[in-house]
Amino acid sequence: MASASCKQDEAVGSHRKLSHYFRDVSFYQAAIPTYYGGIMTFAWASDNEALRHLSSEIIQARFHKANLTCRYYNPAIHTAAFALPQYLHDALSAP
Repeated sequence: MASASCKQDEAVGSHRKLSHYFRDVSFYQAAIPTYYGGIMTFAWASDNEALRHLSSEIIQARFHKANLTCRYYNPAIHTAAFALPQYLHDALSAP
């Protein structure tokens, strides 16, 4: 997608379109140092609503079992990626 702060109307349009096909539609964000603005927003769509709401404990257990060594990613980053800024919540809930 891009930065939701710059392309808020695109986020709202994508949410509206994807909602016709999937039960759970949202966005998540990641820091992309080479992207202008630093934060990139990605669309999330699934028919399994539970996937986006996995507990921190489950994510931590899966990460530990995978025995990964990462310089950036960790289970807390994973969970935090789905926390959206208020302006995006407001835009997505507007009539």
